[in-house]
Amino acid sequence: MFELLLVASSISTCNYTAHPNISYLGPGNVILCENNEGWEKCQTRCDNDDTCTGYGVYYPIESGRCCTKRNNNGMSTWTGGESFTKINSSSCHVTPSPPTPPGPAPPPSPPSPVHVDRYTIFEGNSTWPYNKDIMIEEMDNGYIAAALQLATNEANPDQRIAFAVSKNPYTDGPLTFDFQQMVPSIDGAQWAPTLYYDNNTKVLWMFYTEGSEHNVLWAITSKDGVRWTDRRQLYDSKNSGWKGMWVLNKMIVTPNNTWILPCDYGCSPPSAAFFVISTDGGETWSPSKPINGTMDGGCPEPSLAVVNSSTLVTVIRGNSNGLKISWSYDGGFTWTPARETNINAATSKPSLSRAVFPSESGGQRIGLLATYNIGTRLVMGMSVSFDGGMNWSYYATIETGAGIVSSFYPTSMVINESPIALIAYSVTRHENATNNNCPRYD
Repeated sequence: MFELLLVASSISTCNYTAHPNISYLGPGNVILCENNEGWEKCQTRCDNDDTCTGYGVYYPIESGRCCTKRNNNGMSTWTGGESFTKINSSSCHVTPSPPTPPGPAPPPSPPSPVHVDRYTIFEGNSTWPYNKDIMIEEMDNGYIAAALQLATNEANPDQRIAFAVSKNPYTDGPLTFDFQQMVPSIDGAQWAPTLYYDNNTKVLWMFYTEGSEHNVLWAITSKDGVRWTDRRQLYDSKNSGWKGMWVLNKMIVTPNNTWILPCDYGCSPPSAAFFVISTDGGETWSPSKPINGTMDGGCPEPSLAVVNSSTLVTVIRGNSNGLKISWSYDGGFTWTPARETNINAATSKPSLSRAVFPSESGGQRIGLLATYNIGTRLVMGMSVSFDGGMNWSYYATIETGAGIVSSFYPTSMVINESPIALIAYSVTRHENATNNNCPRYD
């Protein structure tokens, strides 16, 4: 049995009520009612005026398409190129259908391979309606450190990194975080915190970028999770000819004590997945070569794991429908060209961990655990590989999409290669509306 502790942070969204007298005129003069079965509202934040959220714009669930812009006359453009114009149509006054008599009971579901405990560790509020990129790390005594970025809206100058520590959830009760600590802001918006606890020195590291150009990788350290050093520059992407960079996922330490931090050069082309590497315990850092096959646009957002003493593997968010994968045999400095996997996921960053799984013989075996969004950001699942990432099998569903608008940007942490994992991610829920700036659509 694999045990999961799901740690969710929640983003506030608009309450939504269907209006049966509002409709849209689509291609071929087809009228689409606002409560038309099979259509959903765009899954984006309610306070973003650059999207169609809050204006009643719908898209076919199966297509994965969503609106990319809207204008004041009510027309919205979708990624698929279609346009739908808001109209009012009496044909959309719907008479409720009589209830369907109950059918036979469904067959029982097969037992889940995981036991799940869920925690909500941050709720969006009127001060911080937006949060993303939650990161977790285990410290001494099983204490869990967490950091995430908070803002009134993504990329606003007030975007800050908040930090907190919870006691051991197995000995001291449920996970609780107060997120009262804020990283001092010097250059503006702060981005994508990543945490690493060095068990040898008992020092907690936080890596992040800052400012509108976010081209510099910074680090701060703490021995108690309360007092932090001043920030220290580790790497400037402009020195390598790139505009900006992000640090995306958990750092790993190889068997020969090489520190490797997954990064990318952004979502706008040109971009690429790469790694920032230290061979002297974090004193000096240098970038790896970009991974071929990750420079085709999109957000690469690599995640990293150790396969064995000579092999590393990275799973990368592709610019198509699936994740990509690459291997390194020289400690992370060079990588094989990325190739597509059989995992259908490319809508937020993946997370990769090395974990212990029960074997068919009753023992245990080491495998790789990938956590990712399936298709859209509505459903989140996990796949496992027992051959170093060559082949993947679906393992479990974390979020089914019930009661939420989206779940995204997971971070996984397996405790000492045990059958216990913490999966942290953000969700958006309609019922959590607290933002008074939501645009009206009616």
